[in-house]
Amino acid sequence: MYSVIDKASFERAEDELSRLQALDLLRNRCLVLVGNKIDVVRSRAVDESDGMELACSYNAKFIEISVGMNHNCDELLVGMLHQLRLKRGSYEPQKEHSWTRNKGIVRASRKCKRALTKIFGKEDSRLRNVTNFRVHN
Repeated sequence: MYSVIDKASFERAEDELSRLQALDLLRNRCLVLVGNKIDVVRSRAVDESDGMELACSYNAKFIEISVGMNHNCDELLVGMLHQLRLKRGSYEPQKEHSWTRNKGIVRASRKCKRALTKIFGKEDSRLRNVTNFRVHN
C-alpha cells in the first residue's frame, strides 16, 4: 500500500516489492498493490497509470481506495477473496522474469511505456486485467 499524495511512499512500495521478489517471496502468492487517499485529488503525486504499471510488472492486481471516504474498500476486500480462491483453486507456476529484479530497469521501462503510449495512443494489453480481481494474472 502507498499514498497517492506521497511519491516517496510509492517508491518505498516499489523497493519493498523488489526486495520480496529478490528473496523469492512473491511466488505463488496473491499480490495486490493498493493506492490510498484518492479523495485528496489536488495533492496527487502518483498517477494511477504508474500504480497500474508497477502492479503489472510484478504480476499483481491494482486498486485505488480512500479509507477516509470508504471508497473501493469493499471492492478491495472482495477482490482479495476472489484472488485467494483463484490461487487456491488452480496452481499455475509464475513465469520468471529476471528483468523485474532490477528496479531501475522496471522504472525505466515504465517511463518508456508511458512515452510510447502518449506518442502512439495505444494502451498496453497487459494492463487490462490488472484491475480485474475476478481473473487470474
